[in-house]
Amino acid sequence: NVPTIGEVYFLAKKVVCYLSGLGQPLNSNADNFESDRCWFKCAWTLQELSRNIIIGGNTGNQKLRAKFYKQLSLLQNMRSQRDVYSVLLHMQKRVSTNPVDKIAGMAYLLDSECIPAYYGKQSEEDAWIALVDAALRWCQGDLLFLYPKPGNGMKIW
Repeated sequence: NVPTIGEVYFLAKKVVCYLSGLGQPLNSNADNFESDRCWFKCAWTLQELSRNIIIGGNTGNQKLRAKFYKQLSLLQNMRSQRDVYSVLLHMQKRVSTNPVDKIAGMAYLLDSECIPAYYGKQSEEDAWIALVDAALRWCQGDLLFLYPKPGNGMKIW
């Protein structure tokens, strides 16, 4: 189950991060940070973080390596924010080929007691319902009572 992998990374003593893919040469082109394929922008990246990450591959460029570590630090700061709206905000900025990936990825980030089953072909609405059902009560309360816009007056949402 893809969303549960976050626990593996979180509990690991060290994680080696290959930014261009395992076995691929590290592309030291600074434009890669702007690409939608950039590891720093992927939806699953927020759950793949560890307290101690080592960047695999040698860029031969200390400036670029420093930029990688700065980006990692920013992601780790994001990862430490646990309130539901911070998680939603950060996940909204992530990139995925399937919008359901963003919803499924939030289950681990919100410390859900159980992780909903991941179905890539699931509708966004069904994935969202499964996420809210699995969320802790405080998270459900935040979504219900602290959302910054009023509902439309309907008894269903």
